[in-house]
Amino acid sequence: MGGVFDLTAWWNRGVCCPEMKGYDKNGRPGKLSKSQIEWGNRMHDMGWPVACFFDPYNAYDWMMSVGAPLRQFTRRS
Repeated sequence: MGGVFDLTAWWNRGVCCPEMKGYDKNGRPGKLSKSQIEWGNRMHDMGWPVACFFDPYNAYDWMMSVGAPLRQFTRRS
């Protein structure tokens, strides 16, 4: 199915869908496709937490904030 986000994380009584984007060789940020926007909006309308990130640490923090049972880790600089 077109537009599905990179990850769908399921756990007891919870789910979330983060999408990761990067930067091209000229430093321009990636963008959600039309089908990704439509899919994300459908999931949001159903009450699922969805979000797009450029930084995996921000995605991790967001997943923790929506209740994903992730292990704590120490960030390296």
